[in-house]
Amino acid sequence: MISQPSGLFSGATIVEMKANNRVDTYYGSETNFAFVVENGDVGDDIIKSFGRDDSLITHAKIFDGNKDGMIAFGRNGLLDIDRVSSRKAGNDQLKLEDQNGSIGEIRYLGETSGQYVYASAATLHGFYDKYLFGIEGTVGDDRISFHDDTMGYEGPGALLVDNRLGLNLGHDSISDMREGDSIVTTRKLADADTNGIPDGFSNKRGEAVLDLRAADGTSVGTIQFEVSASHFALVAVGSFEHDNQVFYRYELQALDT
Repeated sequence: MISQPSGLFSGATIVEMKANNRVDTYYGSETNFAFVVENGDVGDDIIKSFGRDDSLITHAKIFDGNKDGMIAFGRNGLLDIDRVSSRKAGNDQLKLEDQNGSIGEIRYLGETSGQYVYASAATLHGFYDKYLFGIEGTVGDDRISFHDDTMGYEGPGALLVDNRLGLNLGHDSISDMREGDSIVTTRKLADADTNGIPDGFSNKRGEAVLDLRAADGTSVGTIQFEVSASHFALVAVGSFEHDNQVFYRYELQALDT
C-alpha cells in the first residue's frame, strides 16, 4: 500500500523543541528526524547527531542576509534562529552538531502552512559538485524550468529531490523536461521488477508523472513532466557519492518503439 504524504511530514519522526527558555539537548538518530521549534523562546538548545536526513522546522523565517537560501552559522558555530537583522541576533541560538561538530550551514526549503523548513546545506553542495547549474525545489508545489534562456546554460537540466528527509516535497511540474535531463534523489526509488524504471513512473497519453515512492511504499510527492510523447521513460542511470552521501540518478530517455 502506498503511503501518500499528508501535510508536511511523510515518514519523518517529529521532535518538538519546547519554548521553555532553557538549554535543552536533543538527539538525532540513524532515521530522519524533523526538529520542530515551538513558538516562543526555546532557549539556546543543542541538537546532537543532526544528520543530512534531518530537518529543522520553525514558525518564522530565519534571517538570510543575502537571500540566497543558504544560512551560515556565526563564528561561534551557533545558529541565530531569532535574528531579525545583521546587527540583532535575537534570544535563541541553536547548536546543530554532527560527528564533526557544528554543521556550520543550513539551506532553506520553503514554507508551507506557516512552517519554514531547513536542512543541512551539505546535501545541496554535494549535488552542485556534480550539477553546477542544477535546481532544488521547495516543500511547496513548484513549477520548474530546466532550460530558461536567461540562465546562459544550454546543457542538461537536473533537479535535486531530497527524499531522505521524510517530508512532503509537494506536487511539482517541469515545463521543459528533455531527453538527457535528470532527477537526482537521496534515497533510491522503488523498482520492484528491477527494469530500471521507477515503479512510481507512468506515462499515459503523453502525461508523464513520477510518484516519489520508496521501496517501503512511502511517497514524498509527485513530479509531472510535460513531455509530448508517450515513448519516454525515466530510467535509473547509476549513482554518485560526495562526502559519504550517495545520490541516485534518473534520466529521461526515449524508449525503443
